Amino acid sequence: DSLGNLDTDGYNLITWNGLNWYGEKVFYDDHFGQSSEAEIPSLFVFGENDIWLANFTHWNGTKFESVDLNIPLPYQIQKSWGTAFNNFYIVGNLGLIANHNQNGWVKIESGTTEYIDDIWGANGLIYCASTNNLIQIKENNTEVINLQPDWSIHSVWFKNSNKIYASGTSI
Repeated sequence: DSLGNLDTDGYNLITWNGLNWYGEKVFYDDHFGQSSEAEIPSLFVFGENDIWLANFTHWNGTKFESVDLNIPLPYQIQKSWGTAFNNFYIVGNLGLIANHNQNGWVKIESGTTEYIDDIWGANGLIYCASTNNLIQIKENNTEVINLQPDWSIHSVWFKNSNKIYASGTSI
């Protein structure tokens, strides 16, 4: 805790307030209607009052609220990326890719059933990292870019199409 005492409570979110770290237990409603305090593998921040957690909980500046994606589940969300909530993507297990646009959530067929660990976009390009593939998203369609079969890709980043970085295992 802030006094240096061992804190045995498990948290799934910590926040720095400029002086100290403090932990929070963020609960969310899963797709079975049960309240859960599970791992949060990632988060994406549009602003101080617009924070999205990968368990699909939204901080609205006042409180955390669970958000129903209205897409077939089960899925585990690994990462998210976007330029605004009406251009927001999530990726996860079983080849999950979904996009939130002006009309709500739309599931995008990824062409894989593998885990998609990461997503990144810049300059109108969007790429996902999926086991031994990269997946490019264009207008809610995907193109699988096959890489070496023994590579395990976990992350992708770029500024433009001239240089794309991917990291993982055995690459």
